[in-house]
Amino acid sequence: MPEKFSSFEVRAGSLTRLLSKVREHAREHRGRLGFLTLTTEAADAARTIASALAAAGGTWIVTVAPGVLSERGEIEGAPAAVGLVLPGVQATPVLETAGLSQFGQDVAREIKGGRGALLLCPADGQTQSWVSSLRGQLGAGEGRVIGAGTPPGHDHYLVHEGHVRSARSLAVALDRSWLPHVTSSAGCRLLSPLLAVTKTRGRTVLEFEGIPALAALSQCAGNLEDAPLILLALAVGDEPLSADGRKLALWPIVGVDPGRGGIDIADEVPVGTRIAFAVRDGHAARTDLDAHLRTLRQSCRGGAPAFGIYVSGSGRGRRLYDTDDVDVRLIRAQFPDMPLIGFQSVFEISAIEGRLTSQVQSGVLGVFCAPS
Repeated sequence: MPEKFSSFEVRAGSLTRLLSKVREHAREHRGRLGFLTLTTEAADAARTIASALAAAGGTWIVTVAPGVLSERGEIEGAPAAVGLVLPGVQATPVLETAGLSQFGQDVAREIKGGRGALLLCPADGQTQSWVSSLRGQLGAGEGRVIGAGTPPGHDHYLVHEGHVRSARSLAVALDRSWLPHVTSSAGCRLLSPLLAVTKTRGRTVLEFEGIPALAALSQCAGNLEDAPLILLALAVGDEPLSADGRKLALWPIVGVDPGRGGIDIADEVPVGTRIAFAVRDGHAARTDLDAHLRTLRQSCRGGAPAFGIYVSGSGRGRRLYDTDDVDVRLIRAQFPDMPLIGFQSVFEISAIEGRLTSQVQSGVLGVFCAPS
C-alpha cells in the first residue's frame, strides 16, 4: 500500500460547521478515492458537500443513511458524517441511468470475473426482482458484494474529475486486488425448528411440511408477549445453524392470506426451502455476529486487513441492544487496527454460501485485505 488507509468522523452542531469540517478533510485527502456517509439530519447539505469534495479533487461516493459508524462508534440522531479514504485503490463507479434492470446488468458486467462491489439502492419494493436478476447473471463466486437499501428520497452522489453526478442507485466495483471477505449475521432468535416449504403459490407460502403456513405462524405468535415483529429466517447451505455463524437470511412477512391459510413474502421461494419463524433478539444477535467475525478473521489469515465496510440493518444498534456500539466493539475485537466505515440500512445484500440474497435486520461486513 502506498499510504495507510484512514477513516475520519465529523460531528457538528450545525450543517455549516459540518460542511466546514468536511472541507478540511477533503483538502487533506486531495486527489484520492473516498467514501463519505451522512446522517439523514445532514441530508440537506449532501449536494453542497459533494461539490466541496469535487473542488478538492479525487473520486468520492457520497450517500445518506439513518445512522453512520466508524471504528470509533455509531452516530445517529444528529448531523454527522464518516469518511473512509483509500489512497491508491482504483474503482469503477456504476450509476443507475436507465432503470434498476439495466443497473443490475451494468453491475454484473463490472464485477464478473471476481471483483468486489458496494451496492447502494433505494428501498422501494423492486429489490427482489433486480437482486434475483443480478444473481442469475453472476453465477456462483463471480463477485463478492456488499449492498444496502437506503432511505427513499435521497440520491447518491459520485464526485469524479471535478464533477458531481447524482443517481437513485449507485455501485462501486473495486480493483480485483481488493476482493473482500464478506460475512452476514442475522440478528434474531429462532421461534421454531427449520421447516421445509411444501406448497407455494407465487409469493405466498401455503404449507410447511403439510401444516398450513398461517396456522404455523399463529402457533408461534401465540406464545409471545408484547406482539413483537415476527420474521422469516431462510436457511442457506447444508449447515445453516453452524456454531461458526448461522447461514440465515431474514425476510419480513409482508402479509397474510386467511382464505388460503398462507403467508405472503417478498419473493418466491422454491419448494424444499427451509424456513423458521424468528424475532429480533440482542443476545442471539451478539452471539451470532461474534461467531461470524471469528470465522471471518480466520479466513483473512495470511492477509493484512486494510479496511472494512459494515452495513447494519436499521433495527440493530441501540434498538436491538439497548446500548451503543455493540457491533463496532465486536468488530474491533477481531480487527483492532482496521479503519471502518458503515451505515444503517433498510435492507442488506450479500452472498450467503455463494447465493446473493437480500435480507433485513442483519449485519454485513466486508473486510478488504492488502494485496500480497
